[in-house]
Amino acid sequence: MSDTAHVRDSGQSLLELIIALGVFAVGVATIGFLVLDVNVASRQGLERAQATLLAKEGLEAARSIRDASFDNLVNGLHGIMLSGNTWVFSGVSDIQNQFTREIAVSSVPGVLDDGSDIKKVKSAVSWPITETRQGSVSFIDYLTDWNQTQGDAGELSVDISSSILMGGAAKRVDGTTIENISSIVGEDIIISRMTLWWDTPDTIHRIRIDTTNVFEVPPPSGEPSGTEIDITDFTITQGSGTHDLELRFDGSVSGTDIIIKFIMSDGSTKYILLDL
Repeated sequence: MSDTAHVRDSGQSLLELIIALGVFAVGVATIGFLVLDVNVASRQGLERAQATLLAKEGLEAARSIRDASFDNLVNGLHGIMLSGNTWVFSGVSDIQNQFTREIAVSSVPGVLDDGSDIKKVKSAVSWPITETRQGSVSFIDYLTDWNQTQGDAGELSVDISSSILMGGAAKRVDGTTIENISSIVGEDIIISRMTLWWDTPDTIHRIRIDTTNVFEVPPPSGEPSGTEIDITDFTITQGSGTHDLELRFDGSVSGTDIIIKFIMSDGSTKYILLDL
């Protein structure tokens, strides 16, 4: 073999070695990045799960504080702490390890702005993912004064688990049921008025319970959000089972929360939230 051929073979071997080392280095780096990504994703998933539990705990704490006294739900930002075995508000936030939790209490715009019956409660938890990036989760609930659901209202059960928007234009809310759950034979519930709030300029033009239109006007002559509607009194007898509640609007209410206030003939009230 000539010296030239030997040099050429050596050069090829060296080039192949360099290429092999390069491929190996890229492979090692790729595996390293994948392992790092998996570890980061796993850590972020664990942190989000912890934050979610803390945010949900915040709502449960707010409900407990409400149960002690509705007047405790003061508008503003709050932290929470256990005093003995009782949840109380403390400061404007609370810190659990790397997580910061804030409970925001506010009146509902257009819904009894004096806050006498209902409050919006948002439980938010944030934490640092990196030096420049924050993670956050939050949950919202509407809490009412449980004292307002005594009298006839205390025996009115509203099931929203199957509530759904119907129709291509999402104008009809169906699937909600109401029931008289009183254990006293002959104790009727009479719904005499209703007030509804939603976030669009559309109007409501029909409220139907079972096959009875307790309120109906032809569109577009419906009632706007926040109007107290004097419906045709609807009596729910004890033991009569569930009754279907249907709401029909003149425009789409997709993506908006709907708050319904039932007003009974004895003046008691009950609120429910439809999160559609």
